[in-house]
Amino acid sequence: MAAPLLLAACAPELATLPAPTPASDYQVAESLMAERGAWPAGNWWKAYGDPVLDGLIEEALAGAPDIRMADARLQSALAALQSAGALRLPDVTVVGELQGVRQSLNMGYPDEFKAFLPDGWHDRGRVYIQAGYDLDLFGRNKARIDAAGATAEAIRAEGEATRLTLSTAIAMAYADLVRLSADRAMALDAVRIRQESVDLTARRMEAGLENEGAVADARSTLASARATIAAIDGQISLVRNQIAALLGKGPDRGLEIALPEKPTLPAMTIPANLPANLVARRPDIAATKQQAIAAAAQIKVATADFYPNVNLGALVGLEALGIDDLIHGDSIIGQVGPSISLPLFARQRLMAKLNEAQSDYLYAISMYDKAVTGAFKEVADVLATERALEAEAAHAREAGAQATKAWQIARARYEGGLSRFSDVLQAEDRLLTARQQVANLDARVFAQHVALVRALGGGYVTPDLPQKNETAND
Repeated sequence: MAAPLLLAACAPELATLPAPTPASDYQVAESLMAERGAWPAGNWWKAYGDPVLDGLIEEALAGAPDIRMADARLQSALAALQSAGALRLPDVTVVGELQGVRQSLNMGYPDEFKAFLPDGWHDRGRVYIQAGYDLDLFGRNKARIDAAGATAEAIRAEGEATRLTLSTAIAMAYADLVRLSADRAMALDAVRIRQESVDLTARRMEAGLENEGAVADARSTLASARATIAAIDGQISLVRNQIAALLGKGPDRGLEIALPEKPTLPAMTIPANLPANLVARRPDIAATKQQAIAAAAQIKVATADFYPNVNLGALVGLEALGIDDLIHGDSIIGQVGPSISLPLFARQRLMAKLNEAQSDYLYAISMYDKAVTGAFKEVADVLATERALEAEAAHAREAGAQATKAWQIARARYEGGLSRFSDVLQAEDRLLTARQQVANLDARVFAQHVALVRALGGGYVTPDLPQKNETAND
């Protein structure tokens, strides 16, 4: 009768804590409308068919500092899990003692009893095996193991998120290099066009059909075009340095990266089961889910601390005053039995620990919900940008076609003496701007492909998050 009353007095009052927001509660149907396809593969970068990009990403994943740090964190978490798992095993210790001891005769013994006490210094030997086992009646150790396991899984998922971040960062930088390569090609084309204008105005001046000012204008635009090439080369060096740093290599590694051409891009599609399965495809969401599970387990640990701790203990060995007598049968010692410990006058401290654990759980759940919200936003942003790019690219190509036609007409009119050279320069400017815009849009489409892969988890797969997740209330 007393035991149930004692346990009831120990039990804290637990507040009802929220579960994660189900994926079905998010309104995403209209924002995530797009052509349906498959989830990204684990080696998603292969879809671009660029051996240089393949090599860069694989080189980074093989041993970049970020990858090594993630692997080290995982090994540490697994070691902590192994240590926590030992809580379920008996604690067995072997102890051996050899001491020189002297018994005090002034401890209140009767004089007639002192004759039986050992006099002087003697050797005392003691050898025993001691074992203890925590019955874990209230699940404290199990909850600790669960927390350590969830923490290890969270760190494992964070490692996958690191791999995704690194691979997409390299692909994004490579897309920037594609853009700069196209910019440089456009700049070289601009130099060619500007040089033709210089030659044309020079010939017309020699024929007395143009003045020196027109030639100076043409040479000025030529110099500006050459300056643009120098500026682009500087930007190319910076991007190469960036890629080398992502690889964990020195800047000379970046010098080995050739200027790429625009890769063949597959159609941008999203999986048909995107809303339901996105939470199971994003490593960052998987990490926050496991952190919430670990926090829920810590609440169970804090709750179990209110209850008695029951251990079974046993000891058996030999003890003797005098080493020669240690191995005799009558030197055997032993003890066996349970031990119970119950915290008294510690409720305030234990409640503070429990409140802290509950707050950590609420924080973890909020981080999970934030990660899911951010994931849906990231996909929606990519799709919205892709739709805008489609319309922008169509208009830019039309503008480029019209600018080419206008430039050809302006040049022909100038050669025929029907217009001024300034008209040619204006037409050239519009032509080069239109071509630059088209090239930049192509590079942005490449970057959006990479962004979509990142938003969809980059091929990561984990079991789907159930609608009713394990929470502190379970």
